[in-house]
Amino acid sequence: MRIQNAMKEYDLPCIEFEADENWFKIIFRRSEEETAGQDKEPGEEIREKTRKKILNLIREYPEISLNDIAKNIDITKRQAELHLNKLKEENIIMRVGSRRGGYWKIII
Repeated sequence: MRIQNAMKEYDLPCIEFEADENWFKIIFRRSEEETAGQDKEPGEEIREKTRKKILNLIREYPEISLNDIAKNIDITKRQAELHLNKLKEENIIMRVGSRRGGYWKIII
């Protein structure tokens, strides 16, 4: 009872009780304020920040290589390749020319 009264007093969601013959469970729901903005997958924020760093590098140095992107933002070459592929799939960037003599172009 005291917990339920405290939850009401602080305008928090009510507690839920569930039970069966062997166990019981008390469920505390988070308030809407706490869960606001948490609709992203785990790690999605980090991926977005990494892609922004890549885009900033490409803006500044369009001829930048995959290896240099990886070194500049401290990720593996494979991770850089995956991020670049995703940016290409989303039509955000494109590669113009060859691997050695080409450059990156930001489409958006």
